[in-house]
Amino acid sequence: ETYGYRLDNTAISADRGDLRECDLVIEAIVEDREIKAGLFKDLDTIINDRCIFASSTSSFKPALLCPSEQRADNFAALHFFYPVQFSTLLEIMGCGDGSAGTVERLRKFGQEIGKNPLVLPEQGAFLLNKLASYVNNIAVWVYTEQVLTYKEIDELMKKHLFSMGSFEFADSVGIDTIVATTKVYMKDMDHAD
Repeated sequence: ETYGYRLDNTAISADRGDLRECDLVIEAIVEDREIKAGLFKDLDTIINDRCIFASSTSSFKPALLCPSEQRADNFAALHFFYPVQFSTLLEIMGCGDGSAGTVERLRKFGQEIGKNPLVLPEQGAFLLNKLASYVNNIAVWVYTEQVLTYKEIDELMKKHLFSMGSFEFADSVGIDTIVATTKVYMKDMDHAD
């Protein structure tokens, strides 16, 4: 029944104009600020002003991707934790002082799709993802010090901390995404050199 409903209510198109009357557009492309911002700028000229634009970014604050001041009240980051089909965690960040109504609509949307929304201020963006990054960085350090093999590290992490080990996670998400995300976090830190 669920499969049939989703199939009947899913449209696949290469024409961005088909998005014109959408209520919510969630971008899920490569973790590159220019590419994401460019897509939103293009969509902003096509899609109605009522539509909420949400980026599935795992590192860029919404204000860095928002295409215009007029869209800011309807723009947010909607970070689905990986693996999306198994994780219930969803971080939501509005754009600057953006509309509390938009964040609330996204929180309700998250609950409706079976996620546990965590609403964060833009300044506190990606708190849990940043914490996980620190853990993953320590795993790499332990491996380079030849304390444990990467398989042993992953097994310990799966047994005691997470559903995936650090190296398994990096292989699954992609090293390019991990590196891009970490670079953005480092730029965002006051004490980073």
